[in-house]
Amino acid sequence: MKRSVRWILIPLLLIPLLFVGFTILAGRLINQDGIKNRIETAVSRELGGQLQYQRVGLAIFPRPQVVISRLSVTIPGSMAGTSESLKVAFELLPLFVGKARLADVRLSHPDVTLILGDTPSTRGDADTAPSNRPLAAVLGWLATTMPNLAIRIDHGRLVFSRQEEPAFVLDDASIRIAFSPEDAAPFRITGNARGVLTKEELPGPVTLRIGTFDARPHTVSFTDSEVQALDGDWTVSGRFDDYLTTHPAADFTIAGSIGPDTMQWIRTATSLPEELLLRTPVSVSSAHLAWKSGGTVQVKGSASVQRDVSIAFNVQRSPDYFTIDELGVRDKDSQAAFTLDLRNRVLRLSFAGHLAHSTLARVFEQQRVEFGSLAGDFRTQIALDRPRDSTAQGRLEGDRLVLPIQTRIPVFIDRVVAQATEGTVSVDPLVITIDGIQHTVRGQISADAEQWLLDLHVDRLDWGTIAQFFGSRTADSDTAGSEPARDATAGEPVRATIRVSAGSFTAGGWTAEPARADVAIGPDPPHITLHEAIVCGITVAGSATIAGDATRIAITSSTKNQNLEPTLTCLVGKPMRVTGTFDLSGKLDSTGAGKTLVDHLGGTVALSIKGGRFYADSAVVRILSYLNLTELLRGAFPDPGSDGLAYKSVVVRGTAQRGRLVISEAVVTSSTAQMAATGSLDLRKQTFDITVLVAPLTTVDAVVKRIPLVREILGGSLVTIPVRVTGPFDDPKVDAVPPGAVAKELGGIMERTLKLPFKIMAPVIPGGKKPKEVEGARGTD
Repeated sequence: MKRSVRWILIPLLLIPLLFVGFTILAGRLINQDGIKNRIETAVSRELGGQLQYQRVGLAIFPRPQVVISRLSVTIPGSMAGTSESLKVAFELLPLFVGKARLADVRLSHPDVTLILGDTPSTRGDADTAPSNRPLAAVLGWLATTMPNLAIRIDHGRLVFSRQEEPAFVLDDASIRIAFSPEDAAPFRITGNARGVLTKEELPGPVTLRIGTFDARPHTVSFTDSEVQALDGDWTVSGRFDDYLTTHPAADFTIAGSIGPDTMQWIRTATSLPEELLLRTPVSVSSAHLAWKSGGTVQVKGSASVQRDVSIAFNVQRSPDYFTIDELGVRDKDSQAAFTLDLRNRVLRLSFAGHLAHSTLARVFEQQRVEFGSLAGDFRTQIALDRPRDSTAQGRLEGDRLVLPIQTRIPVFIDRVVAQATEGTVSVDPLVITIDGIQHTVRGQISADAEQWLLDLHVDRLDWGTIAQFFGSRTADSDTAGSEPARDATAGEPVRATIRVSAGSFTAGGWTAEPARADVAIGPDPPHITLHEAIVCGITVAGSATIAGDATRIAITSSTKNQNLEPTLTCLVGKPMRVTGTFDLSGKLDSTGAGKTLVDHLGGTVALSIKGGRFYADSAVVRILSYLNLTELLRGAFPDPGSDGLAYKSVVVRGTAQRGRLVISEAVVTSSTAQMAATGSLDLRKQTFDITVLVAPLTTVDAVVKRIPLVREILGGSLVTIPVRVTGPFDDPKVDAVPPGAVAKELGGIMERTLKLPFKIMAPVIPGGKKPKEVEGARGTD
């Protein structure tokens, strides 16, 4: 008996020892460089890619397994990845009969990029080595080559890439999958997964747990899934179609709750104004999402806000259309339904019901506005290409509302009453606050066979505010991998004529009160016909064609018997004390862009002023005060003081040239002195640069008595004094000019004005200071 036991124990002890010895010997042999290179080459050829590893380890207990460390695999067009280790465990008993049956495959900390591309066209593609083939072919090859393969991934990172760009990333992934061949498909993969999903369009890391999934070449379905992001928590089930291609589709059912952080992200992602932030929690009882890359997105379902307000929705969007088939709101105080359909350049819109203030207060967070109400039964069809085919019917009335679009500046509808009859919509009133400024609009919208007609009266308009409002377009955010959305209104530009009457219109720092204009828009650049506008008391009319760098303007003015002082103050922007009445006529035109229009301004201006006074801050009084300080005319002129200096008339003729008004002739007539001037005014800098000849009519006797030699010099002629005026309109500077620097043209103007002989004499400033020469002056008298 003892001998029998010995013979039994000896083999039982020797067999493990032999296995251990074999394992040690095989481990050393298999890691020799030559054998290692042959293994890498053979497996790479079979995979159709490249495999590299650092070392292979063999183990017997607790069960036979192969441990491959520092594994790297690249299959062009399919995948690329690394793993700290790959452990392949075998079932023990089949090994005794010479068969290797996999029991478990485990990847530790893998980092794998899966390339999503085209699927194989036939099953035969999956039966051969997947050299440079898409991912679906590789998966089919694995299922066929190693049927019933089970793989566990621990703490992995999976990157799903489309067209060389990451589509989404799954971090800290723990996945259990099982491969099996299918008669009708190259492969089937089942299992479960969890991890942290990241994608650029998502609000942040999304914790994902998939209870079960079933993947086949064209469809992967999943159930019992939980998704958490920010403060949102949802249960999701559904499927992905064509998930291995660059144009996948999805069909989900979703239920869960939305917290304040998630709602803030949704508001930002959809470009809604801050005031349209829904109160939370929002409970989504059932929602159905159908999505196709580059195609249609549909969201349909119901939700509740604050457990009081029920919202039903059905929204679809595609590259060619956008529809809201249903948007219903219901609670104890309100019941309303809204629809919208925009496709083929036709907009259909309807609202029916009543939204009470109490309902809107429960639905929206209160930010900068306290919501009012909206009520009515209104429906319209707007055919952008066929205005006459458009219809509208019903009435809409609301107050304290917010536009459902994101704008650069806040916009609130304080009050709106719209009535539509036989295709004509009347608005009386529309009170709207833009950037803190309230505007009241009244008028109507109609159409003829070719264009839209808008007749509007506005209390005031600010072009800067309008430009900000209409320039606040928010780009659509396309889903990664999808085609850019096409505009459902794209096509020929809408033709319209807008007739506007405004109590005031402000643009570029100038205000017209009032203003009447027609604006024509269409395929050609917008054209504005200005019928009448009063700017700083000056009546102007004209036209403008707005076309970028080729913008053209043409303005005419014909103003009679207007008060001068308020006009000057308005034009300069500072008090200007010059009284009188003026007549102004002129024609100006320019071509350019924006502010450069002033630089290209051309045309003629004629100004006539009569019956007024110059006061101490005017250029005329500065000239006379300067001459009163000279040796020649010291104390000759009366001090204007607070009563000013009376004048009979002022005549100015000039031309606009490159942002300047070039004065070809200016004459001032008064009982004290006659003045003639030429020069220029810089319209942008609001500065003078003019040369003036002054004839002190009432002081000739005083001059003659003061300087005995003057009798012989004058010989019966009048005295004229040349000076130069430079600097700002409201603070000019006066300097003497040498007689030889006075242009002949200026002398000719003075000669025609005085109709008497005259001599140009240079005054001497006390202290013997002589006048400076004027650069560029021509001729003497």
